[in-house]
Amino acid sequence: MLIGDPHTKPGYLHVGVRQGDRGRHCVTGGDDFLTGMTRSVLYWVALHLFWIIGVSQPVFATPCLPSFPYQKGWLGGDSAYSIRLSESKAVWLFGDSFVAEQKAASRSQSLMVANSIGISTCNRKGEWSIEYFWGDMYKPNPKPFFRPQSSDKLWPKDGFVSNGKLYLFLDEINNRPDREPFGFEGVGSLLAEVSNPYVSPKRWKIRYYPIIRGKRYFPGVSAIKKGRFVYVYTVLDDDKHKHHPMILLRLGLDDLRAGSLNFEYLDDDGTWRADRAWTNAKTIIEYGATELSVRYVISIQSWVLIQNEQKFLTNKIVVRFSPDLRGPWGASKVVYEMPEMKLSDPLYDKDTFCYAAKAHEETKRHNKHLIVTYACNSFDFSKLVSNMVLYRPQVITLKLTDMKRWLLSYKAKS
Repeated sequence: MLIGDPHTKPGYLHVGVRQGDRGRHCVTGGDDFLTGMTRSVLYWVALHLFWIIGVSQPVFATPCLPSFPYQKGWLGGDSAYSIRLSESKAVWLFGDSFVAEQKAASRSQSLMVANSIGISTCNRKGEWSIEYFWGDMYKPNPKPFFRPQSSDKLWPKDGFVSNGKLYLFLDEINNRPDREPFGFEGVGSLLAEVSNPYVSPKRWKIRYYPIIRGKRYFPGVSAIKKGRFVYVYTVLDDDKHKHHPMILLRLGLDDLRAGSLNFEYLDDDGTWRADRAWTNAKTIIEYGATELSVRYVISIQSWVLIQNEQKFLTNKIVVRFSPDLRGPWGASKVVYEMPEMKLSDPLYDKDTFCYAAKAHEETKRHNKHLIVTYACNSFDFSKLVSNMVLYRPQVITLKLTDMKRWLLSYKAKS
């Protein structure tokens, strides 16, 4: 999501250390153990070192912990949904993205596209790498990777793999400068089918299927393939539903293979219904989000929901647990406070806001931690342009031992 004029050429490079600094284990609601003068001094020493050595990937103790370096013309993006293609590869989906020529290091040299993607690789040594892609790369007028069909742009949501194909949910977005403070509105939803996701994205064959038109329902906030179905968390995001309630849809994989999008919704009585009257669907989450994650975490044997706290401009990330993907969901527990929005943080700015918190799929490499990302933006576009600390996914890890303890506490209170 971009605030301000997406066609404005950005400003001057300001390299920071937030990406590496935040890639660490965290504890519930905790701040860094470094406080006061010590923390500030170390921050600025690291900042000047970053100027000297350039923008590079940090070194992490956790094998293949994701990081999102500015490289080969990719200079930032938000959202960061991920879909695993294999044990070692995943596709990452970004919203509005700064892109430029290969050697560009400043957003003043960039243009904005509505979406981009990355393919990450985790090698046998536990080393992470990522390659970014967008449309018409390195040409005078770059394009988004996913091209709009009947809207101004497409923003990616979650996805899944089935029968060797990759499926991705996409929000259809129109620019609305009159709608403050963000200047856009959703107008529909598509499902993109990539028939050959295991080749280079430059050769992907993509087909788009319309799901729904309108300004209320946006499927794909989280997508879970389970058995014969993919279950689709769907947010209501019109003017009457600013608290973002969520309903649950499902789509039969056999129907999908046959080219049919016969969505069913979960009714109040627990029945799956096939009609299009989604207004009759059960609200499974009263206060949701336009971006979140629902995943089954094998090591604690529970469904886990990660999202930003259900308050506008919050700096907190919360977790909720459920024995079933249909709910009911337990109370929210704060597990992290995003330092970018804390007055005590050396790089705090009043215009910065953070969002898009979500967890990523558990892997054999990450069997002790849950990987969580979020993104930060600015209400002042010139600051977003000049402050390279902002506007790329930030990575934290939640210890699964802590998750299990929180789950047991939730069960004891149920």
